[in-house]
Amino acid sequence: KKPSGIFLNIMGDWAHENIPLQWKAEMFYCMEECPQHVFYLLTKCHDQLPLYDYPDNCWVGASVTDRDSFITAIKALAKVHSGKKFISFEPLLDRILRFPFMGSMILEKAGIKWVIIGAATGTQEMLKTVLHDHPELTKTEYTGVSRLTAQPPAEWVTEIIQMATDFGSIPL
Repeated sequence: KKPSGIFLNIMGDWAHENIPLQWKAEMFYCMEECPQHVFYLLTKCHDQLPLYDYPDNCWVGASVTDRDSFITAIKALAKVHSGKKFISFEPLLDRILRFPFMGSMILEKAGIKWVIIGAATGTQEMLKTVLHDHPELTKTEYTGVSRLTAQPPAEWVTEIIQMATDFGSIPL
């Protein structure tokens, strides 16, 4: 009953075509029946985003990892009729902006209000593959923690933060 922020499907993808429509309908019904909460929806299935009507207490997000997925996400989010949209650059595996000065215009066109930036995380075996496929990333180990990360170059992150700041989005 206490107002909360609820991130739905953090380890899954609610918009995937294999998720039953009944489950999606129940999820949307719950969001509408609980206006005191804020719900965060994130998907890699960008083409599915414009197919739904989102309640006012819902933030709609697209997960992107590289320039191509960023472009498809922006196109899809521009068609979403919700005032609360975000992009999660996680894991950030590639430089997103070829022309950084255009970034704020891109966010404005899609109505992005919030961005999340993150590294690739996982087991040593998973990161071995990621680092092989993306040699620009830097492996980072944390003392006492079994998880490793593959950090993107600082300039990629800085460009996204600058893009978000120029438009007035909130980077996290």
